[in-house]
Parts: sequence; C-alpha cells; structure tokens
Amino acid sequence: MIESTDALSTRTWLSIEQASEYTTFAVVTLRKMVYRGAIPFYKKGRRVVFKREEIDSWMDTSRVEPVDAEKIKMEVDQLISRERKPGRPKNVETA
Repeated sequence: MIESTDALSTRTWLSIEQASEYTTFAVVTLRKMVYRGAIPFYKKGRRVVFKREEIDSWMDTSRVEPVDAEKIKMEVDQLISRERKPGRPKNVETA
C-alpha cells in the first residue's frame, strides 16, 4: 500500500518501505545505509524502523552549500597567475 507523502509526514515511526517512499531512496539503498550505520534507525527483533523526525534531521545535516561560480573563477585565476610568474622554474616544489 502506497501512502501519500502527507500521510507519511504525520507518522512518528516509518517502516523501511515507508521511509523509502518518504525519502525517495530505494529500499535497497536504505538497507545498505542501515548496515553501514549511516542513517539513524531502531531495531526490534529483525524489524528495522525509522523515526521520521530523526530522518528529517539526518537529511538536513547533508545539505551542500551552493557553489559561488564567481569566487571559484577568481581563485582559479589567482592560481594560474602564480604559475605564470617569471623566473619561477616549472615543476619545482617550494618550501
């Protein structure tokens, strides 16, 4: 039975199938994460369950900051200009 994301967002505990639908990760991916201890989970016997709030927090900690293309371009330009300085031999490491 497939539940809507709204219905899943009101549940406290999620089965691995529900967590898969909630996070959009494949069940097999979640099982691998559980095996590696890479995701917060609970185990009762052989059953693995997830606390929705902990899944939300875990997902929030994985945020990647957007790239500032202009800043990267400036850093690359600076590195290139250092390489082009006259009198500096190529392929010689500096102390």
